[in-house]
Amino acid sequence: MAAPLVVYIPPKKLSTGFSGLDGSGALGSVATGLSWQSPGALSLDGGLLFNIDGSGETFVGARVGSSTRF
Repeated sequence: MAAPLVVYIPPKKLSTGFSGLDGSGALGSVATGLSWQSPGALSLDGGLLFNIDGSGETFVGARVGSSTRF
């Protein structure tokens, strides 16, 4: 019997910008993640997010999720 097919999808996102309204200046964020889907009904995904703004403040976040079909 052949092994089931597994699909990996690595999403990536890079954003930059400039804010002149509050004087913070340049800003940016980087996000990456990984998704796994079985040929049956199970899907898992997760991601990391890193933000930095012009005043030097940094923020880090994480996300994990799962789903299934009936």
